[in-house]
Amino acid sequence: MFTREFAIGRTGSDSNAGDDEAVIRVRQEPAGTTGVCVWDAALVLASFVRKQGTAFWRGKRVIELGAGTGFVGIAAAACGAQVVITDQAPLLGIMEENAGLNVECVQAAGGSVAARELAWGADLSGALPAGWSAGGVDCVLLSDCFYYPEGVVPLVKTLLGLSELGKSASEPPMQVFQSWETRTSEQKVCVEKAYFAELGRFFSYSLLSPDELDPLFRADDLHVLRAVRSPPSQSQAVGNQSPAVGSPRVGSAVSLGPRVN
Repeated sequence: MFTREFAIGRTGSDSNAGDDEAVIRVRQEPAGTTGVCVWDAALVLASFVRKQGTAFWRGKRVIELGAGTGFVGIAAAACGAQVVITDQAPLLGIMEENAGLNVECVQAAGGSVAARELAWGADLSGALPAGWSAGGVDCVLLSDCFYYPEGVVPLVKTLLGLSELGKSASEPPMQVFQSWETRTSEQKVCVEKAYFAELGRFFSYSLLSPDELDPLFRADDLHVLRAVRSPPSQSQAVGNQSPAVGSPRVGSAVSLGPRVN
């Protein structure tokens, strides 16, 4: 395992004073399966998070699902969010270590980050800080999380449960920001289709345009969507258009270079 540094920052016309480049330090394996490396989809989502700036994230209650190393959630905490990074028990140690590595930049932004165990589909109460169940979650972050077919229904169940926590009708709805890399094997294409079919039963979602992403961190096979809970009266999946599974997003992009693994 080694420590990797990621410099992410607001770019171009979106740059504001006080939102300088942030350097996030992450312990990760040089190669491996899900959870132990920072994958390219996580880089794209973390740079999008940073691009929104502290004005958007400061004070928001944010949970990252399937956090792995915790990189994306830590990026939000470094923008002033109150963040809980979650994953299964074997990854709790690496999440806690990475949270500790970034205490200085997180505290400087007025944010916080804590690591909790959470299996998708399980009870949420043990993963949430005191008061979150009553006050609700503002944003959920996910990166490369529909990877195995058996995880599709539990993942959407967890998103649904989070969306039902404590928000009054007058408050903005919980937002989901999710990134993923298009994979073309038959199994992965089927999982992607199954996930969007299940997500569309309960949430309205749309792809972010390339202009909304950091130009330094995007590629044609990497995507970010924004989702919110559909009104109860709305027919399931109405208004959603599934991404073009297995094909690149429309629009030019900058290559990220070789994959991490």
